[in-house]
Amino acid sequence: METGKSKTAVIAEWLTKEITEGRFRPGEKIPSEYELAEQFSVNKKTANKAVSELVIRKLVERRRGGGGSIVCGNPALLKGKFAVFMSGKISYYSNLLHGFQEGAFRRGYDLYFYSSPDVTDFTLALNRLKAEDPSGVIVTHLQEFPADMPFPVLWVNNVPSNLRDCNQVRHNNRAGGRMLAEHLIGLGHRRIVYVAQNNVEQPLLERCRGFREVLREEGIEVLSVELFSNESLNAREFTDRLLRRFPEMTAIACDGDHIAMSILLALREFGVRVPEDLSLTGFSCLPEVQSLVRITSVDERPRRMGAYAAELLADLVEGRTAAPVCEIFDVEFSAGRTTGPVREKTRLFL
Repeated sequence: METGKSKTAVIAEWLTKEITEGRFRPGEKIPSEYELAEQFSVNKKTANKAVSELVIRKLVERRRGGGGSIVCGNPALLKGKFAVFMSGKISYYSNLLHGFQEGAFRRGYDLYFYSSPDVTDFTLALNRLKAEDPSGVIVTHLQEFPADMPFPVLWVNNVPSNLRDCNQVRHNNRAGGRMLAEHLIGLGHRRIVYVAQNNVEQPLLERCRGFREVLREEGIEVLSVELFSNESLNAREFTDRLLRRFPEMTAIACDGDHIAMSILLALREFGVRVPEDLSLTGFSCLPEVQSLVRITSVDERPRRMGAYAAELLADLVEGRTAAPVCEIFDVEFSAGRTTGPVREKTRLFL
């Protein structure tokens, strides 16, 4: 008859094998000690000793409050590593990066990233990338990246127009634009100015395209599509120009929360009430903006999409999914306090 110690070793060896071969992944629960006791026909104390061995070896950790035992993200057990090339400074990008990390760790991969490389650093970063020999790469919000890489490359959100049949995951920006237009039309708005950050990036173009589609379906056109950049005019100057050029407008739709916030502050300086005099929308539900003012916007849930993207890259690396892949990630409308019904009498902003 096997001793308690040998049973403990058998259970510990079985758990170790299941973890190292990826059947229990980092962040996942292993079977409870009650389940292990039943599976191996031992008492709970023996199963507890086996799990304790794995805890000592830092293969699993016990969670308090009935959380069970969770597989650690032990580098010794990692299948490989992912690299992330990312450009951007607002919270959207940090949340996206958190999601990449969650998804990578969950599938047993380490993750490191290069942030906003300039032309010189980009070449250096690529050379270092090749030396690191990653399992796969995520590229997000960069206009260019070499296509001839010896590992899978997954583009997130912004795919250069010259790339064909590439792996990509992107927000449904077009649907988000449609949601905002439908919301404003439902409130009676027909005289709308659309404010864009630029007319180059694919996600921003999709937002505008979706917005204008809904208006055209109703026989309406935007009063104008205006490009706003602090490099040419500050928010106060830009808003002053809008008020003078389009005194009949009842709503301003912005393709970003940070732009909407800048315009909102400028409108307050001019004594224009939002939403009583003028409705205003943003895009992306940025926490740093929404914590100050609940702007009507679209939630892209970047952290959730980041985790999904990292797991999709793992599927490509492991051959679970065939390339190329093209996934569209849903967005959600978020009603705020900056939109309301059209005012009864038109106010001239002069």
